[in-house]
Amino acid sequence: MKNFYKTQHSIIFQEDFCNWETGELLSPIETQNYTIVQVAELYYNNAFKINNHVQFCDLEITFPITNGLTCSTNDVLDKLQKHEFYLSFKGDRHSLFSRNGARFQTFAINFKNQNSIELLNKITAIFKEKNRLFMPNLSHFFTALIGEFLSVKQEFFIQRIDGLITEILVLIARMGKSVNANLTPDKNPEDFKNYIDEHFLDICSLDELSTKFGYTYGHICKTFKKAYDITLVEYFLKKKMEYSVLLLKENKPLTEIAEITGYSTPYNFSRAFKKHFGVSPKGFKFSNTNRSA
Repeated sequence: MKNFYKTQHSIIFQEDFCNWETGELLSPIETQNYTIVQVAELYYNNAFKINNHVQFCDLEITFPITNGLTCSTNDVLDKLQKHEFYLSFKGDRHSLFSRNGARFQTFAINFKNQNSIELLNKITAIFKEKNRLFMPNLSHFFTALIGEFLSVKQEFFIQRIDGLITEILVLIARMGKSVNANLTPDKNPEDFKNYIDEHFLDICSLDELSTKFGYTYGHICKTFKKAYDITLVEYFLKKKMEYSVLLLKENKPLTEIAEITGYSTPYNFSRAFKKHFGVSPKGFKFSNTNRSA
């Protein structure tokens, strides 16, 4: 069943090859290694919800193109950032929702031979409990895969789809192995702190530290909090807020400050600033000007 429609509040492309209520396959696309169950790209500018359902397929991968998407697997919530990938597996109770609107891509597949099943087993062993993966360099493979379904099917379509899926899965398995390998408690937390100090204006998601250092995000957070008595998120925010003060003193406009410090709108920046300092950016500038007079 293929749907492509646009409304005031959403743009949806979805191609389903199964009945999601029963799990019955309906003329799926078969490649050498996979049975493709679903492919979709969805955009909502308002809140939406995909209710809790049981995964019939072996693996579903969701890729948020924008912030604002929350996924739930077996009643555990994960708020995703852009460039994160979310994996759910057969038998999981799974749902998606967003309060602020979101754009995301997803595909679901079954594995059909020994080689591909071995790859699935490796991924399952790493991500069955974790579910999330920050891997920006994977996004262009994923977008290319969805693009193949959005475009007119050309010669070698099936072979290209099979190759893209395999490339994605191999990268996920390799990345997961590096993140989960050699997790020792003696890693110097100063390395994490120095990285934030140097890159806080460039970091899209703190999960980047997992990619950089080869440790799970949870391990990095625990190590950092134990060493500095402040959470990783709080320290990251502190660095951005301190820098925004310097920009305010230089009379930079709020629009520019918000962009520099990674906030989507001046309103979101102002709200974060007031929460951190107890005064709005405008109030801070006024107070600072009076002290200087």
